[in-house]
Amino acid sequence: MRALFDTLFNDAALFPPGNALMREAVPVHSAYRAAWYADLVGPFICPDNRLAELADCDGRVPVSVIVTGGPTTFGDASGRSPRASSPPSRSPSATTHPAPQR
Repeated sequence: MRALFDTLFNDAALFPPGNALMREAVPVHSAYRAAWYADLVGPFICPDNRLAELADCDGRVPVSVIVTGGPTTFGDASGRSPRASSPPSRSPSATTHPAPQR
């Protein structure tokens, strides 16, 4: 039964109502992933126009990228994640990548 809830809760701290700062949200997400409920924690949700800001944060976290410009800008957004662990899907929906490292 527990597997049913694996990664059920995405972390959308950057979006309303939280509107967290990136430098605060990434370490908190890392703490969630180390907590006793870590298997319930899904990816960190990041808009494509904030990927550079995410790259400046320490740590590697699973990321779902929200393409803010719609399907025609998907290629641009996927190119902003230079260290993706797998090739992005061609779907205009969210795609999961590890956070880029510098």
